[in-house]
Amino acid sequence: NAVAAVAALAAGGIDLAAALHGMEHLASIPGRLERIDAGQSFLAFVDFAHNTGGQHRLLPFLRSLTNGRVIVVLGATGDRDPRKRDALGETAARAADLVIVTDESPHGENPAILRTAVAAGAHRTGQATVHIEPDRQRALYLAVSAAGPGDVLVVAGRGADQYQNSTTGSRPFDDRTALRRALLQHAADPFASRP
Repeated sequence: NAVAAVAALAAGGIDLAAALHGMEHLASIPGRLERIDAGQSFLAFVDFAHNTGGQHRLLPFLRSLTNGRVIVVLGATGDRDPRKRDALGETAARAADLVIVTDESPHGENPAILRTAVAAGAHRTGQATVHIEPDRQRALYLAVSAAGPGDVLVVAGRGADQYQNSTTGSRPFDDRTALRRALLQHAADPFASRP
C-alpha cells in the first residue's frame, strides 16, 4: 500500500523526496490498529477490521502479542451483505477468548437481528466466551473490566468512524474516544457499574 501510494504521488507530480519524508513521519493511521493507552496493564486497540479478511490478518497478530487473553468487541453494520454477519462472529470466536457483540451502525435494520447473527456464529465455534451488550459504550466498559494484565483488547469494525447510524438518525460515537473513556472510568473505580 505504501509503495502504491508513493508511486501515485510521484505520478501526480508530487516531489518524491517530500512524499517519502511524509511517510517516514507518519505515526499511525487513525482507526487502523490504533493503540489506546491510558496507563492500563493490557494492550487496547481500535481497528477497522470489518470483514473476515481483515479479521484473519488482525487477530493472529494480536494473539502473537500476548500469552494472556484476546478480547474482541465487534458488531455488524446494517444494510450490508447479511451473509457475512455470522462469519464475523465465527472468525472472531475462533481467534479470541472473549467476544462481546454489540451494535455497530445498524442503519435501516433492526440491531437485534444483527447482534443475533454475529453471536450465532461466535457461539457455534464453542471456543470463546460470548456476551451480547447492545449499548456500545457499555460493551467497551465490559471489555475493559474483563481485561487483565498482559491481555490484548481490540474494538473492531468501525475504526475512525465518527458516527453511529440507525433508523433514529446519526449520533456522534468515536470508538477511540469511547474506549479511552472506558479505560479511564475503570481505572478511577474498577468496581463501579458502568456506564
